[in-house]
Amino acid sequence: LPPGRRPDAKEKMLIPARSQYLRKQRVMWPSKPQVRSDRLWREDRLHGHDFFFADTRTEREGRRVANFRSARIMGSAQMAALKTWIAARVPNSPPGFIVSSSILLPRRLPLVRSESMALHCDSWCGYPGSLREVLACLCAHDARRVVFLSGDEHVSCIATITIECKALHKRVVARSIHSS
Repeated sequence: LPPGRRPDAKEKMLIPARSQYLRKQRVMWPSKPQVRSDRLWREDRLHGHDFFFADTRTEREGRRVANFRSARIMGSAQMAALKTWIAARVPNSPPGFIVSSSILLPRRLPLVRSESMALHCDSWCGYPGSLREVLACLCAHDARRVVFLSGDEHVSCIATITIECKALHKRVVARSIHSS
């Protein structure tokens, strides 16, 4: 929080939740987490592979009918860092992994019939602007061998994602692996 600003109700609830997460779950990471006090996301290199550990929980915006298309699943600093990480994925890079509690894809079937069903989705699909931004970044930078790892929803799956940008004449394939 900026100096002098009091936390709102959501921020007050996040303080103990964040502390418990760091004490009880984050300690199980393969390497000792270097957590900055102002963020839970980070980049790391583990076993020769690049990882981006995303925070798709504490920075997300609240959604409602008026803003669900533009609401963000993560803050602007984290999105900028993620896009920089994606841009560094040259075509012959070893696989790189984006770890997110929220599943990237596949999308839920009701979204095909009504985009407003995004309000009922806890995943990236519930934040269509953020989802499009990440997929567009993958395509714009020809980022290959990117794997999204997630594990929040109680459905295990592996999805192959083909992102096609006709304006740029590019097609990029990524993977989304989800385990309950």
